Amino acid sequence: MRLWDPHTGKAVGKALRGHSNEVVGICFSPDGQLLATSGADGGVRLWDPRTQRQLPVPFDGHRGTVWAVSFAPDGRALATAGADATVRLWDPARGVQLGAPLSGHASAVYELAFSPDGRLLASAGEDGVALLWDPATGKRVGSALTGHDGAVGGLAFSPDGSLLATAGWDGTLRRWITGPL
Repeated sequence: MRLWDPHTGKAVGKALRGHSNEVVGICFSPDGQLLATSGADGGVRLWDPRTQRQLPVPFDGHRGTVWAVSFAPDGRALATAGADATVRLWDPARGVQLGAPLSGHASAVYELAFSPDGRLLASAGEDGVALLWDPATGKRVGSALTGHDGAVGGLAFSPDGSLLATAGWDGTLRRWITGPL
């Protein structure tokens, strides 16, 4: 894994090594001070992008590949999603899981997205379903969002958080209302 300067197109520093297998998820914290990665080795790692060093924060809990990582807009929580059909919320400063795993998917969870205000967390995956969660309580919000014929491999909230878009492996995009328009 490498960091790149988008202005020059050149690699910055050395390759970051810490996962023992493929890296499949990556995201920066909102302030750019942390980089989170997840992998086929079942691990989640935090990095300081300035020093390019891995931080000694453990994130143990998932079984199998951790497909996605996503920071809350305020940076106080890190969501992870895995092959074990769970979503987990963590305190990124301490590596401590916040509450019980969020369970509701029938199989692997591939994607995560926080709403811009951080009041909703969307998850989607192999079961073709998108779910909405209240990250503060760990409770599901509303009904399952169904309609794709196959896995959901992409999620994105609109800038105002009123819409959620899902991208399916069936070649379709769907739009869901999540708040007032």
